[in-house]
Amino acid sequence: MAGSVVIIGAGIAGLMAGVHARAAGWRATVIEQAAQVGGRLRTEQHAGGAFDTGAQFFSVRDPLFGAAVEEWRRAGLIAHWCSGFAAVHPQTPENAPVAVEDGFPRYHIVGGMERLAAHLARDLEVSLGTPVLRVDAAGGQVAIQIQQAGAVATLRADAAILTPPVPASLALLAAGRQERALPPALVGELQRIRYAPCLCVSLDYPAAEGMALPPPGAIRLLSGPISWIASQRAKGLRRQGEGVVVHASPQWSQEHAHERSDVICQRLADEAATVLARWSVKSWNNPAAVALTRFAESLATSTISPAFLRADLGAPILFAGDAFGDRPRLEGAALSGLAAAQALCRG
Repeated sequence: MAGSVVIIGAGIAGLMAGVHARAAGWRATVIEQAAQVGGRLRTEQHAGGAFDTGAQFFSVRDPLFGAAVEEWRRAGLIAHWCSGFAAVHPQTPENAPVAVEDGFPRYHIVGGMERLAAHLARDLEVSLGTPVLRVDAAGGQVAIQIQQAGAVATLRADAAILTPPVPASLALLAAGRQERALPPALVGELQRIRYAPCLCVSLDYPAAEGMALPPPGAIRLLSGPISWIASQRAKGLRRQGEGVVVHASPQWSQEHAHERSDVICQRLADEAATVLARWSVKSWNNPAAVALTRFAESLATSTISPAFLRADLGAPILFAGDAFGDRPRLEGAALSGLAAAQALCRG
């Protein structure tokens, strides 16, 4: 029997949960604190063009996820990027990094990763710019207290799916009053999950005539301050000039998270220029513009095997997101949200 569900978080997990619940006949309401859908499916406009600052690509390993990707392909959303990236040390010899193909295709979204989130949200009831204050569960219903237009309101539904980072979800429950307490074993599972931040710098080179990196246009760095560098021209986000996205490593991001933005930008821009110089005769020392994006909980560094966890606290409460399951990041988050919604709709 169909019911109603409030889904907290409009990242890929929450949106996939909402799409399935709606298709199953449930009324699904998605609540998002940010001003846009997507979470780490983020495409930002800086100076000369667009930059995918969060998720850079996704791979397909699970047939269920593959079915969703096929629908996105038919909608004209996806483009094949490659089947693997080079993984190098910053001190690697000055020859072009060779990508290691593993047979799993990597895709990006045409026009920027954020377009995928907009596609998933197009038929959903989504409330943006809406902080959630607390979650209560009793008597077969959940009550979600939200702040909207300067006032406090309460949404009621038969169930809730929580997709924010787990500490934030637990804080919402702690702020509320539940008919029953979370089982200690479930709490123990959730408390095993850990996250790391990511400092991302977008570098704009409007006069550049080609890609900053050899094909396919991105590399992983196995040591040092930077973990990832990607050409946005390689992803079709630039026709003129070049844009480079730099992700600091989890450790470096943690250690420097509270530094001033200009200091972080300068250090990562300098590090990126040094790395790029190994494979380019051009100088990448003077970007025309530099922008910083901070992801406080970008990467789940300790995950758990179940695709989601469920508790009956007076009404069903389900936890989902990229910290659940055993698939890679974007695929894992999508499958987690989908699995949570399937379980809920089955009863």
